[in-house]
Amino acid sequence: MSTRTVLLADENGFHPALGYVFDMKYPTTLVDGSSPLIKKYQPLDFHTRHLDPFLSIKYVKPLGFSISEYLSEFCDKEIMDFVRKEGPLKAGLRFRPTPPVQKKLSTAYDVANYYVQHIADTTTGFPSRLYLRPSDEHWNTFIYVSSPLLPGKGPEIFRQPAAMFLCRERQMIRFRPPPSDEFSSEMKRLREKYSELAVYEFYDFSQTARRLLEDMGRQEGFEWTTPGTRGYLMDVSPRESPPDGTAGIWSKISSIERRPSKTSTKRSKGRSRMKKTVLAAVRKGTRGRPYSPIAKDFLQKAWLHAVAVDATFLVFHCGKAERIGFRHRETQTLYLSELIDPSAVEKYAKIQTGLHLAIVKDVLERDVLSSTKKRPAAEPINTECQSKRVKRTHETEDVDSNPSAELSLGSRNLALIALDQGLYRSPVPSSFFRVESTWDPARGTEVNNEPRRKARYPPSEYFTLTLGDQLGRGSVGIAYQASVTFISESNTFEHSRLVVKMSYFESQKTSLRHEYAMYKLLVTRGVAQNILPVYGMFQDAETGMLVLVMEYGGESLSSRDPEGTGRVPFTEQERMTITYAFRKLHARGILHGDIRLNNLLMDSSGAVYIIDFDRAEVDPEEKQLQEEMDELAGLLGNGDEDNDDDEGEDLHNSSNVP
Repeated sequence: MSTRTVLLADENGFHPALGYVFDMKYPTTLVDGSSPLIKKYQPLDFHTRHLDPFLSIKYVKPLGFSISEYLSEFCDKEIMDFVRKEGPLKAGLRFRPTPPVQKKLSTAYDVANYYVQHIADTTTGFPSRLYLRPSDEHWNTFIYVSSPLLPGKGPEIFRQPAAMFLCRERQMIRFRPPPSDEFSSEMKRLREKYSELAVYEFYDFSQTARRLLEDMGRQEGFEWTTPGTRGYLMDVSPRESPPDGTAGIWSKISSIERRPSKTSTKRSKGRSRMKKTVLAAVRKGTRGRPYSPIAKDFLQKAWLHAVAVDATFLVFHCGKAERIGFRHRETQTLYLSELIDPSAVEKYAKIQTGLHLAIVKDVLERDVLSSTKKRPAAEPINTECQSKRVKRTHETEDVDSNPSAELSLGSRNLALIALDQGLYRSPVPSSFFRVESTWDPARGTEVNNEPRRKARYPPSEYFTLTLGDQLGRGSVGIAYQASVTFISESNTFEHSRLVVKMSYFESQKTSLRHEYAMYKLLVTRGVAQNILPVYGMFQDAETGMLVLVMEYGGESLSSRDPEGTGRVPFTEQERMTITYAFRKLHARGILHGDIRLNNLLMDSSGAVYIIDFDRAEVDPEEKQLQEEMDELAGLLGNGDEDNDDDEGEDLHNSSNVP
């Protein structure tokens, strides 16, 4: 019989075809192919520790009722409501259940793909049909749970983050009948507003992962992991959270639980000051005991993901067990369901159908609620308490905006780094210790000359960096605009024109070490005129991340080419200035190695700076220097319609470098 004629539900209730789908669950004979020898990785990276404290978890609590029963009943209700409004629910061309089969599962990649293929690909069709496009009898699915494209390696063997998405326009082109322009526009609007509808955390098919999910339900109290610096807290103003849905699961929770007081999320006054000694975070070595998964760490990582995409539901799944989390924004509470066994619980697919219906209905409700809010969601708000605190700060500090930053920063061995980037507003700064380059690029030999690290640092020995907007990214990592605050004698100084390069991965760290070593070599060889001051390289005590702190030199010349045409006009004076800078660099035996507009800066006074020396070479052959000058001449001449070879020849020989 054609699937087009199969009846799923009508006014008399559910028919066998629908019951068959809802009865699907995992086989009890799935084979555990995971290895206990797989290395486990700490999921908390640098940014995870710097989430705005008004967005982090304050409480982890049990739901207080069976989520399995609730979602099953919710599924019944939503389908029967549809039948009463739209008529009988029938299967369509794309309604093709794929029941779970016997298989060996090992990695998180295996678990995620198994869930998507045998459960989610079917159950996500219900909210598409019931809520988004009731008239679509073909069961085109406009919602899907992503599955990893590649098996992954390292930390991805044990954990694979995923999400539920709305389809993009290019994915809907294949649907028949095609969606109307109005429907496509509405889907695009929702997708831009809610990039991910729900957060999934898949783990490998192991007993370790099952124990992790079990431990998630044993969180008696929750303290968000922040940087380990002590004695220095940042002033963070309150912010208004996006709206929570009032119906669905929250109505059930609120009916059986007394809500935490909203004032419990307030922070005490006057906690941020730096006129005292700080205790730097304890250094985390790489040769210690292997990391053993801790439930609290994985809850924090998943919550951050949910905050970033403003999702309400979090699903933790390892094949052997599952927990469903519900994020309540106003009270900063994560409610966790009971442990669900996909191979033992009755009607597992029905529970998942109810879950996916609840996820989409929550998004649609919050979409309506947010459109009525006067204040933009998740923006910091000014309070009377905060304004007084700011006033008191300036009354007690003598701020100088024109310090001799180079002399002061270069002599301090501790950099406290905080973030002020949207969702990331650090409650506590991270401790970065000064480190020296690990090799001498001129001699090709390794050096080890790091300043001695201490537990306590008085104000005269540290400075505080606040990272703002991202400026760019490259082979060494990501560059951020930054400001610095530090104390000298009895005065507080501020300097707002800095750049901090952050290297996350080993390959990036290697490049950054090389770049820093090159900057030091430039100083020893007397090249300073077109080189920005560099104040040092520092390493995070807890994550091992490396940063390079340097002066801000203005916009790159690529800003003159917003369309990316590769053609940028230069004045004759600009050509002469840039060419002279490179000839002087070459005269000191330095090959830059990466001639691009992105690596040339010009400030408002017309001063030119060369940046990004991570590919630079020392004492190259004359042929290499000649080739780089030819490349530069081509770059500087490509914006002129009438440029010819003679002009390029003039550029190449325009200056005599001392």
